[in-house]
Amino acid sequence: MFLVDESPILLAGLRSILQTNRQFRVVSETHDPRLGVEICHKIQPDVIVTDIIFDGMASLDHLLALRRDLPRIPVLVLTGARDPILGEQAIRTGARGLLYKQDAASLIPTALKSILSGGIFANDQVRNRLLESFRRTGATRSKRRSELSHCERNVLTLLSQGLNTRQIAKKLEIHPKTVQSFYRRIKFKLQLHSFADLLRCATLRQQQL
Repeated sequence: MFLVDESPILLAGLRSILQTNRQFRVVSETHDPRLGVEICHKIQPDVIVTDIIFDGMASLDHLLALRRDLPRIPVLVLTGARDPILGEQAIRTGARGLLYKQDAASLIPTALKSILSGGIFANDQVRNRLLESFRRTGATRSKRRSELSHCERNVLTLLSQGLNTRQIAKKLEIHPKTVQSFYRRIKFKLQLHSFADLLRCATLRQQQL
């Protein structure tokens, strides 16, 4: 994994925590978020753990750059700002998880396992805000868009279980291009703008069941 935080003390603490778990290995780190994308392009880590507060200011620009240039690498935001609104914004921007630094010692292995298996990790406050937002948006969408078809719901369910396009196609006995067509139809009906939005929607809908 790749670590980004302006505090050398925190980076050392994270390395110490993760060294006790053989499932995780820190391959590189930086104190400068401006170097994050460049380094990740070179080392291609399995996961990125980063703060979103640098020089005393909260900013999602670093996260946006990571998601834009490295969309396939999941990001866990590790921050000291206990702000559920900022946490919700981070997830909506593309982070797969949010963890407060105060909880890192006990929860970072769980958070990493969750996002690496295709899930979304967040505390109850942030999760409840996301679910409520999806409920409100879903109620609005349902008035303007037709309901998802049986096949579309199946695709969404399989996507939430971590299956990729080819695996979904094999499971449903259809062509991968048909699965991609379902993706487009679901995004249109639910007014989602990207595959990342679709994946987050699928995961959160599944966690509501």
